[in-house]
Amino acid sequence: MPLTTWPTRLEKISPHIWQVRLSRFTAVHVWLVADAGGLTLVDSGFWFMAHDLLTAVEAVEAGPLRRVLLTHGHPDHAGGAPLIARELHVPVYAHRLELPFLEGERAYPRISRLFQPSHKGLARALLERADGTLEPLGGLTPWLAPGHTPGHVVYQHEQDGVLLAGDLFKARKGELHHLGHLYSVDRGQAARSERILERLEPSRVETSHGGSALLDGRSEFTVQE
Repeated sequence: MPLTTWPTRLEKISPHIWQVRLSRFTAVHVWLVADAGGLTLVDSGFWFMAHDLLTAVEAVEAGPLRRVLLTHGHPDHAGGAPLIARELHVPVYAHRLELPFLEGERAYPRISRLFQPSHKGLARALLERADGTLEPLGGLTPWLAPGHTPGHVVYQHEQDGVLLAGDLFKARKGELHHLGHLYSVDRGQAARSERILERLEPSRVETSHGGSALLDGRSEFTVQE
């Protein structure tokens, strides 16, 4: 069932992935990813976008939602997760380094106290191997890419060649740009994390703000200022 009317736009961008553009006061991209067990939601927008996301899950018609994966805990990425978890009885996952911020035990720098998360017991940690790499989940491989926040994660869909990059970049007119805004905890670390593209070589990079960039599997890339 198509869903293309304001405030939500749903677009299938690869065999297993739908981009959901949520637009209430501001625009945010999140993603629904299908596998044999149902759907995985990557990020959840602001709290006031949660009901739009529930509509998108139904519109995809690819099975029930099984889990929510967060790139990080900023309110435009994790705000809708509590309602979705409660309504659909699904677990929420984030990197262990994000959990103190999501729980309200630590505050994100340069974010107003009014917008700091305080989601006690909401998220569980993504599973880690002994070497620190993260276990795949829902057809996606998580990779730690810190800098924007300490536990910022990107999610790779190897089969479709798509990287769900959250706030590692922004995209404009099909080109990747440094995010470079004042909400990043460590801009230098974020720039180093951008080099993950050389290792993963995705064909398409999805960003939370600004859309997509097609890389066609290039191992060399230029990120614009």
